[in-house]
Amino acid sequence: MSSATRCSRCSRTPRRSRRCAPTRRACRRRWRRSYASPPNRDEAVFEHADVFDIGREQKPDVAFGFGPHYCLGASLATLEAEVALRVLLARTRRFRRVDDAPLPIPPSIVFRGVTRLPVVLEPA
Repeated sequence: MSSATRCSRCSRTPRRSRRCAPTRRACRRRWRRSYASPPNRDEAVFEHADVFDIGREQKPDVAFGFGPHYCLGASLATLEAEVALRVLLARTRRFRRVDDAPLPIPPSIVFRGVTRLPVVLEPA
């Protein structure tokens, strides 16, 4: 499940130019939303880091925080998602999107995902 729980968004106000892998980003005086995914997409830690692999070997990540700020519900959330996906995949022969329309992404810097994902499920 670590592929599904990666931290992907952060916000910051840079005070001066910073070196960010192969480019240099200029200082901005205003608040900046950044869609940087490095925390759990480090190729040195995660083999094929940008590939969604639900069966990936579990390694420490920062999706639920860390240390004293670790999310108390992390274990339950992970278990619920694993059970739900296992049952859904066992009962579904095939699934496909209803159409090719762009997926609606919520205007959030906290949550990642889509607001709707219409699919057709074919029972196994």
